[in-house]
Amino acid sequence: MKECSEVWEHFDKEDLPSGMQAICKYCGMSYKCGAKKNGTSVLWAHISRCRNHKGDDIGKEIEKCLLDWGLENVMCITVDNASSNDTAIGYMRRKINGWKTGVLKGRFLHMRCVAHIVNLVVSDGLKTVNESVQRVRHAVRFIKQSPARLQRFKKCVLDEKINTKKGLCLDVPTRWNSTYLMLNAAIELQDAFERYSGEDPHYVVDLSERDGKGSPDSDDWNNVRRLSEFLQAFYDLTLHVSGSLYVSLNLFFHELVSVSVLMKDLVSSDDVDMCLIACRMKEKYEKYWGDPEKINLLIFIAVVLDPRYISLIMLS
Repeated sequence: MKECSEVWEHFDKEDLPSGMQAICKYCGMSYKCGAKKNGTSVLWAHISRCRNHKGDDIGKEIEKCLLDWGLENVMCITVDNASSNDTAIGYMRRKINGWKTGVLKGRFLHMRCVAHIVNLVVSDGLKTVNESVQRVRHAVRFIKQSPARLQRFKKCVLDEKINTKKGLCLDVPTRWNSTYLMLNAAIELQDAFERYSGEDPHYVVDLSERDGKGSPDSDDWNNVRRLSEFLQAFYDLTLHVSGSLYVSLNLFFHELVSVSVLMKDLVSSDDVDMCLIACRMKEKYEKYWGDPEKINLLIFIAVVLDPRYISLIMLS
């Protein structure tokens, strides 16, 4: 089964006589893994202090991959904003310039990962979610905690004639995309939630007694609907720029502009909650993309060279 956590990019799994082990790719240190009690926190802790996990080592690994693949003409390398990656890019810039294959001496070799920055921007904006999101989250958790409740809820979906393949999913509060997916699914099932509240007397009582926030009402559903529509723009952006089977560089500029316009509109809106979220996100957005000088020039060149926009320029 494929491991989901990004920490496995730094470890190899080996089935040893002592059991399944995670072997650090940089220093060879091994840790037990595979069993339910062996999570990834120990592995993350090791990576944070591993002396061999440094920029030059990352650069050497990239160099090795390029040589193995027979790639020398490299225009840019996409990495997140970790300081070790800055060092790795510096190492690769020296190597590629030594190969005499660099574009403009590797000046634009460093491409910040758009998906990673989007994650930082949205996560910063959602650090303090409003009570409406919490009420929906608690309602979803209440139903999913019991197979009997979930079965009764599914019957409510059928009785309300809700035609959807989406099911309830509980989010991980620290991962904004999971919060979006939770809200997106719950919104379509709003009528089922309202029907369920009338059929299960413990639903309203339990949610009110547990944290005092109660069950979601019509105002809560309207609030999370607006938030979900806002987050959808970032979710779609992440999907577009993360594609691996098609060219995506020419999409970056238009996606970034559309998101910027969306945030500016919400900053001046009358919705206080959405305004606060947009303000926090805009501040983080400006840090990375507010100044065109901070954006890799290749993002602009990719748009200029896109045949679709060349045609528009010629027609105009």
